[in-house]
Amino acid sequence: DLVQCLVERRSIRAYADEPMAKQAFERFLELTARASAVMEIPGLGRVSLRNYPSGGARYPLEVYPFVYNVAGLEPGVYHYHPFYHRLASIACDEQHREQLLERVKLGMGPASEERGRPAALLVISAVFARTCWKYSGIPYHLILQEVGALYQTMYLAATLLNLAPCAIGAFPELAVNELLQLDGRDEAQVGLFVLGVPRPVDPAATEFVIEGVRRLEGSPFSPDPDRASLELSFRGGLKEIVDLDQLRVERSPDGSMVCRVMRGRHRAELSPTAEAQLSPWLHARREGA
Repeated sequence: DLVQCLVERRSIRAYADEPMAKQAFERFLELTARASAVMEIPGLGRVSLRNYPSGGARYPLEVYPFVYNVAGLEPGVYHYHPFYHRLASIACDEQHREQLLERVKLGMGPASEERGRPAALLVISAVFARTCWKYSGIPYHLILQEVGALYQTMYLAATLLNLAPCAIGAFPELAVNELLQLDGRDEAQVGLFVLGVPRPVDPAATEFVIEGVRRLEGSPFSPDPDRASLELSFRGGLKEIVDLDQLRVERSPDGSMVCRVMRGRHRAELSPTAEAQLSPWLHARREGA
């Protein structure tokens, strides 16, 4: 449901080798970018209704899928038509398409080669005139707000469909404009979204190791000054602050102590040192101290 999608929503950057199902890709586009109805409104003219908001219902955004590994769909570059719910092929050199993918993977952080290949890149452009004719002084701000709304809609739809979503902040705008033959003034790239099939994860596998636990006075999650929180120090330097009352730990079959971290998204194992540091506070919590 919606609550579950909100809780589980996250950027995923590791992909399985299998292709994305064409039905899943079609459903994703339908839930995120399709125009579901058309209305005539006095003073605005003809407007469409979609699953994300747009200033004045102008909907200046266009979606260009760069397809790499979708079953039953020829690899290439397409334009998505939100009213017809169809893809129209766009001529593009395969080498340039592959270079864009490599550039995007580099922007997703180190060890990109070990993460596999996404199934598609969704280039998002804006046709500025659709918003500019109605709004003076703020059209670009409205367009960027709309990109954010579309991103969140894409994240939720991808989570619902068990796909791997990731919005990209640094994208080669000028190169993409050239690939799609956009002039950069009337229409230009304003977003980039990566989509793929997530790499399978063993739910029993521990993804992090907690090497140290430190008690903090007060909690960022409660105004109660007597409420305590814990600082968890992970191997590799990452840290997380959790509310002591919300921390849940258990014993794994091998006897180690494990807990869920980062809003419950990951499973972490406590080192012997961290377990020794944590045990007195867990005991005091059970005793109501």
